[in-house]
Amino acid sequence: MKINENLTQIERDSLRAIENKLTCGTISEFESKQRAKYLAKAYVFYSKFVDKVTEDIFNIDCEINSLLIKNLLQIKYDCSNQFENFYKQTLIIHPKQGIIDKQITLKNYKIFKKSKIQYIEKCGHYPWLDNPDEFFRAVIEFLK
Repeated sequence: MKINENLTQIERDSLRAIENKLTCGTISEFESKQRAKYLAKAYVFYSKFVDKVTEDIFNIDCEINSLLIKNLLQIKYDCSNQFENFYKQTLIIHPKQGIIDKQITLKNYKIFKKSKIQYIEKCGHYPWLDNPDEFFRAVIEFLK
């Protein structure tokens, strides 16, 4: 994931320190808010959305979320074989400036046999927020 690309070195270091502290236990409300702000900066293309996304991230229980992600990675969770017989059309939206690597999108494209990839420019992890016109145009066109 490309979370660090939109952060300064100081922000990357601070986020890493907060994440390390989180893995060892709990973090303060201030640290949780800072973590949310750093992640929000990484998730959006336009900085005008950072405050909104910060609030959304802050309201997620980061301890439970971290435990869940760590567990999925630890057990190497992969449900792709469950889609071997899935033949419905699928739209995969990949934000060009998003945090998810393009290789993951291509892997999903191969898993979903009748899928279409729509790349969207000038948007991060939240394409409906950063580039709503392009996002909804792609969804509407797909649903026709």
